[in-house]
This record gives sequence, C-alpha cells and structure tokens, in this order.
Amino acid sequence: MNNILKLGLGLLFLSLPFASTAADIKLKYGVNLIDFNGDGVPDVVVKSRRALNDSTSVDLATVYIKGSDQKVYIVPSIYANALSLFSNKIKGTDITISDFKFIEKKNHVVLLSAEKVGNNLQKATPIRFSSYSILENKKGDEIQFKWQFNSYCVTESSYLSVEDAYSDNCINKIINE
Repeated sequence: MNNILKLGLGLLFLSLPFASTAADIKLKYGVNLIDFNGDGVPDVVVKSRRALNDSTSVDLATVYIKGSDQKVYIVPSIYANALSLFSNKIKGTDITISDFKFIEKKNHVVLLSAEKVGNNLQKATPIRFSSYSILENKKGDEIQFKWQFNSYCVTESSYLSVEDAYSDNCINKIINE
C-alpha cells in the first residue's frame, strides 16, 4: 500500500469518532428548529443580523425553549446581560474574536463557544473553546433555563481569527466527552 493511501486511510479513521458522535448545526437566517434537550419537542432558534451604530453588524441567535409547563422561555446568552448569542469581530477587520456554534450530539445539542485568549487580539493567540448544555431550573412554580458550563480546552496553536481554529483537535476533546 503506498504512503498516500495509508495517510488517507489514517486521516479517515481519525475523523470517524468525531463524525459518529457529533454534527455541526448550520443556522439559516430566520427560524430554525432544534431539539436542544432531547425531549422530542423542537425548540426555536432565531438567527438575525443587527446593524450597529458604526457600519458594523453582528449575527445574533436567540434560543426559545418549551418548558415542562408548556410555556416558551428565552434561554439567556452566555454573555453577561444579553438575551442573544453573538459573534464579535474587531472593528474594521475580518478578525473574529468570539464566536459560537451548536453541535448535535447523541441525545442533545451543546453550545460551543470560542474566544481569543490574550491581550493583543489583533495578533495570533490561542483560542479557548467552551461547551454548554441547556439546564432547566424549577423554583416553586417558576421555571428558568440557562446555559450550564460543561468543559473547556485551550488550543496549543495560535490563530489570528477564531474561525481558523475550528479544525483544531482541542474541539474533539470537548465534543467527544
């Protein structure tokens, strides 16, 4: 067997655990139906775009989930004082400093966030990936949903933009746990 074929087969087998246990969910603008907690009831994610004051715009995703009481709730963002998830770029550049994806696993969907680590975000830095799952809290008659932190990893390599790091092996560690 030649070396190129061996390398190709090796890469295929290395990617099988990731491919068999998780899949990246691509959001379209508008309403997306995703079952976050595996209860068989599709939840709603609305992807939208918001123009900011300075000619910059950001993509937003707001998650709505149906509780056991049949009411619909907004799941607040992992970012402080925000209802929507969003990606963030350095103004006037194509450098993404924070981003998020939804990853479908066997029985639920996780939120994978990515953010640059360091003080000079205009240079290549390591990327911190964190995973979250939706958690339902009941307090008496009141229900609240939130993103519960699961785990994180930091890339050994440095990247200029978060988007460049989605192929890093660090992600496999989080997703396959």
